[in-house]
Amino acid sequence: MRVVLASAGSRGDVLPILEVAALLQARGHAVRVFAPRLFEAEAARRDLPASFFSTDSQALMQSVPAGFRSATRILAWAEQAMREQFDALLPATEGADALVTMVNELGAPTVAEHRRIPHFRVCCVPCLVGEQPPAVQPLQRLPAVLNRLLWQGVELGTLLLFGRALNAKRQELGLSRVRRFSDYAAGTSHNLLAMDPVLNPPGRGWRHPYEYVGYPFGGDDGALPRQVEEFLAAGPRPVYLGFGSVCLPHPERTTELVLEAVARVGCRAVLAAGWTGLGDGAQVSDQVLVVRDAPHRRLFPRMAGLVHHGGSGTTHSAARAGVPQAIVPHMVDQFFWGERVRVLGLGPGPVPHARLTVAKLARLLRALLQPTYRHQARVVAGLVRTDGVRAIAESIERTCAPRPVTRVTPVARARTAPPRRRAAADGLAHASA
Repeated sequence: MRVVLASAGSRGDVLPILEVAALLQARGHAVRVFAPRLFEAEAARRDLPASFFSTDSQALMQSVPAGFRSATRILAWAEQAMREQFDALLPATEGADALVTMVNELGAPTVAEHRRIPHFRVCCVPCLVGEQPPAVQPLQRLPAVLNRLLWQGVELGTLLLFGRALNAKRQELGLSRVRRFSDYAAGTSHNLLAMDPVLNPPGRGWRHPYEYVGYPFGGDDGALPRQVEEFLAAGPRPVYLGFGSVCLPHPERTTELVLEAVARVGCRAVLAAGWTGLGDGAQVSDQVLVVRDAPHRRLFPRMAGLVHHGGSGTTHSAARAGVPQAIVPHMVDQFFWGERVRVLGLGPGPVPHARLTVAKLARLLRALLQPTYRHQARVVAGLVRTDGVRAIAESIERTCAPRPVTRVTPVARARTAPPRRRAAADGLAHASA
């Protein structure tokens, strides 16, 4: 089987695709990956044949504002990226058996339809229209009737933004116009929900088919850096604070805020700089450790609590670790995951980054250090499935597997009576006897 896989987003979008591609390749399938050049080393580490989009994911994320405006910026980027996706994926899928992408690849359903191959849409965020709030906006506690109106606005805005370019390409390929985005994206694709149903159960009103596969956690990223191990051994469990790949307009101010809140609570802390620059160049006490990056699989279970941005991958990793978590959302689906953490009792309610103060962050830290959320976090950890990569690969294989064809020669057909007729003849013979 020949599979083309693509993702043009941040780490949370690209790494799951690379993990699935690596497993498919290990299972004997031919794969080709498309990703931003920023992930060239990650693809090479997995020995994946790869081509690269021009998008600088890190620069893009650092340019995305917080709150409602983030959705507009992301969609504007998606329209630009869609054109590049057509240029790359249309020739790459000639002779392919399947196309696998994340939800950012808006042109992928058109490519798959043109090639007459299945498209697998890996959804690490809730992306099916229904009565739940759209994940791309901060208002996560509205009644169902308002959520349905918001979904209509999302669909209309999306088509207004990139519908002209999409339909022009479809007309060029001899395909029908897209008039409703959800029917185009979800209605023509295999929707693989790369989320845990414990964290995000099925929503009311989902009208398109879907399959839960669980979050596609990566493999073992290796041991913790030596300095991290030494810090962990030097005292009580610290708290983790990191905001992943989102934009911090003034990382030095956020760093000062975080350090003051940690000092006010009197806890130890690990600050993850990530793409945000949190803690970079700051003078910290021996109770605080600043790291560029560290594998969540190894680090999170050894923390007393976790404060993060609320990306799907980080939220799932925190839930798997069985550690209380608090979310400081910046944009798109992070508000959704912050509300889910609150509803599930895994941590206190989210505090948007735009409203974060020293006092509010100190309250979050104190809440995480209490036993209130610890028991629930451990219960949920025992329910989270960890085989998302394998489940995605198996779904692709199951869908694309060639069906056995039974061939009957003309001679055999002449000598063999149809089953029903043969059964009737046997009955008549028995009656005559």
